[in-house]
Amino acid sequence: MRVEDIRRIRVLMFPLSVLYGLVTWVRNWMFDHGVLKGERFDVPVIGIGNITVGGTGKTPMVEYVLSRLLLRGVKVAMLSRGYRRRTRGFVLASEGVTAHEIGDEPMQVHARFPGVTVAVDEKRAHGIRELMRRERLGAVVLDDAFQHRWVVPSVNVLLMDYGRPIYEDWLLPLGDLREGRSGVRRADAVVVTKCPEGMSEGMMEEVRMRLGAQERGQEVFFTRIRNGEPRAVFVEAEGVTVGSHVLLVTGVGRPEPLIEVLNGRYEEVRVRRFGDHHELTRAEADALEGEMEADEGLSMLTTEKDAWRLRGMALMRGERYETMRRRMFYVPMEVDFLGGEERFERLITVNNK
Repeated sequence: MRVEDIRRIRVLMFPLSVLYGLVTWVRNWMFDHGVLKGERFDVPVIGIGNITVGGTGKTPMVEYVLSRLLLRGVKVAMLSRGYRRRTRGFVLASEGVTAHEIGDEPMQVHARFPGVTVAVDEKRAHGIRELMRRERLGAVVLDDAFQHRWVVPSVNVLLMDYGRPIYEDWLLPLGDLREGRSGVRRADAVVVTKCPEGMSEGMMEEVRMRLGAQERGQEVFFTRIRNGEPRAVFVEAEGVTVGSHVLLVTGVGRPEPLIEVLNGRYEEVRVRRFGDHHELTRAEADALEGEMEADEGLSMLTTEKDAWRLRGMALMRGERYETMRRRMFYVPMEVDFLGGEERFERLITVNNK
């Protein structure tokens, strides 16, 4: 696209961004001044979210927080809205539940943490009340809840992708911000995700300064994603070795960091990128199956979130896509703190003694 075309688009988008910013400012002002009121709960509530559209690493951070609380013996639940699920209202994850019923991210958490109660509800306050009614909890972790101000968290954690800093972004639709940059002030802590290897203290200090965190006494933590060895998506791929040529199929918000990692691991990396939370159509699945059949040395990789959605698709269970099932793997991801891990753990457990 030419520079002139980009400039024209920005000119058109700017008034819409101003209007969107006004709407979000009025809404936040009403909550800040008590016109609209969020609900507080006796159980500690840890909110994890962002103000940027797209992947900032929320699911790995939610899983990290859950793992820390479990290690401390806290009876914890995770509540999400269940983005793009095919159900409504409060739904509790249980045996036999699918990603279509609760969403791919809650499904991933449910499978990885059998000791955690996982539920979805677009009305978070109602969801928390339902969870508290069912069992005695030591904490509730809210996924993607920074803008959901009908609940007042005990601890509010805001995530920011290092490659897309809030202080260099614009409001929707001109940029990727869901609300104005001033929303950062509501966070008890900011976690900068997807940081580069060898990040220096000077680089960290610049981020703190540009966020204005020091003036507010706000904690800022820095993390990166650690990618594990590929694991089978379907039982047919168990015991199979991933080859040197891979096809990455993904529907996540920002797969670029994973692509960079894979380029360093494999001889050839092909990428088929779909929209966030995308569910394959039959035509798309046919094309992927054909590509796998045409190259016997090709392995298919996806993210763990995508894997749960693929597992739940009825069309993936027939003989028609056997080649894909025999060579499909997901790449697990975990959060790695670049210092300050103990301070962060104290922050999320201060009310859970």
